[in-house]
Amino acid sequence: MRAVRRIEEILSNPEAKTDEIEDPRKYFNFELYIQDANGKIRSSLTSRAGTGSGGEGQLPFYIAIGASLAATYQNRRTGESGLSLAIFDEAFNRLDTKAIGQCSEFMRDLGLQVVLATPDEKAPCLHGGRRYRGERQSPG
Repeated sequence: MRAVRRIEEILSNPEAKTDEIEDPRKYFNFELYIQDANGKIRSSLTSRAGTGSGGEGQLPFYIAIGASLAATYQNRRTGESGLSLAIFDEAFNRLDTKAIGQCSEFMRDLGLQVVLATPDEKAPCLHGGRRYRGERQSPG
């Protein structure tokens, strides 16, 4: 009840700063759990934070984003999905070649159409992807 009273206080005062109640991180805890193929929890993102390579910390976020987008695009009534577009800038910049391949394959298996802006050195890692280079044209 104390939380409800605090929210009512903030909302009733036109001068009050509402950032205290606008940020869900203030009252929710979010966690990503890493499971093996049998569903047994092996680790969590919190327990891995600050350990391993940058890619090991980055990969769970790509998995969560892919799964979230796929769930969002899925039409619950018909089971069909629409455009299913996922756009990433500076994609996979910290992942190694194997992880890039696995992550891109995972997103494709989810039915996502993925558009990536990635450094040239990462492009060969992407399975079946088309590579386009944007060239600037001079005006005139």
